[in-house]
Amino acid sequence: MFLDNLDRLMKARKINKNILARESGIPYTTIDGFYKKGCDNVKLSTLVKIAAYFGVSLDYLINGEITTLSAHEKAVVSAYRNNPGMQSAVDKLLGVEEEGADIAEDMSATIRAGAALPKSTAIK
Repeated sequence: MFLDNLDRLMKARKINKNILARESGIPYTTIDGFYKKGCDNVKLSTLVKIAAYFGVSLDYLINGEITTLSAHEKAVVSAYRNNPGMQSAVDKLLGVEEEGADIAEDMSATIRAGAALPKSTAIK
């Protein structure tokens, strides 16, 4: 997958291995070696240089996954994390539930109704 992503990135920039080597500071023999010998033992420092050159995350370079957030998304996540009192309202508005929330809600309803919890219910 790494080589497919590298090929896609080079094609998008309209560059070849020689240009990538020259502009990224990675020896041509290293880049060419990925194609000739495989890329099972690529150094992390080399991957970091390639990712920085293309302006992508390591996740994207290796797996093709986009995991970077925009500045606005980061601000929203930060605000959500810093305001626990608002989290349930935001979750409800977005139609998402916290993992395990349905179990906790069922247990609360059972307790409010005065019924005993099942013996198999463990509270961690």
